[in-house]
Amino acid sequence: GFFPSGGVSWLVSNENFMRNVQTIDHLRLRASFGVTGNTEIGLYRSLATIGSATTLIGGQRVARSFAQRLPNSNLEWERTRQFDAGIELTMFNQALLLEADYYNKLTYNLILDRPIPTSTGFGSITDNIGSVSNKGIDLKLTTRNINTENFTWSTTINFNYNKNRIESLGLNNEDIFPGPNWVAGSQTILRVGEPVNSFWGYERLGVWGSD
Repeated sequence: GFFPSGGVSWLVSNENFMRNVQTIDHLRLRASFGVTGNTEIGLYRSLATIGSATTLIGGQRVARSFAQRLPNSNLEWERTRQFDAGIELTMFNQALLLEADYYNKLTYNLILDRPIPTSTGFGSITDNIGSVSNKGIDLKLTTRNINTENFTWSTTINFNYNKNRIESLGLNNEDIFPGPNWVAGSQTILRVGEPVNSFWGYERLGVWGSD
């Protein structure tokens, strides 16, 4: 796989026009963009595998072999494109420090079990389908309230927000049910427009009785 990335930053506080700004100690703007690949892929996912078991034939237990999974020789890397932009700001002789970041991440060629007609003898095949986006911000504010020889008091506040959304799921954007079945069919679902692994199931209205 080929996964390039790069980043730039501008130390604004070192510029000549900032020399007379006494309140700002440090100001940096930065941005980066890169592509990464997901190595967390199970073994032999692109290959057909054979399982073994026993069965009864004519009252005798005999060994048997069977196809466990359909092959997919076109299986590729799951890839993520990510853009980041941020700012670092220190003011008032390092009494206030602010870090703010925005990120926009798109994961595509997702490795999922794509549903196929059961007439094939299988329920799904491992394939590259769909994409998922993650967008959000990270904020960190630190204040040094008291800083003496014998006593130091600082405060740090963190704020994070992330929006997760499934953007596509193959040609027909069919729902995929990756989670285990629970009582009355409740499970998780992959559906375009929803967050990953949203809970999906029946709404309970209560218990019906003759009275």
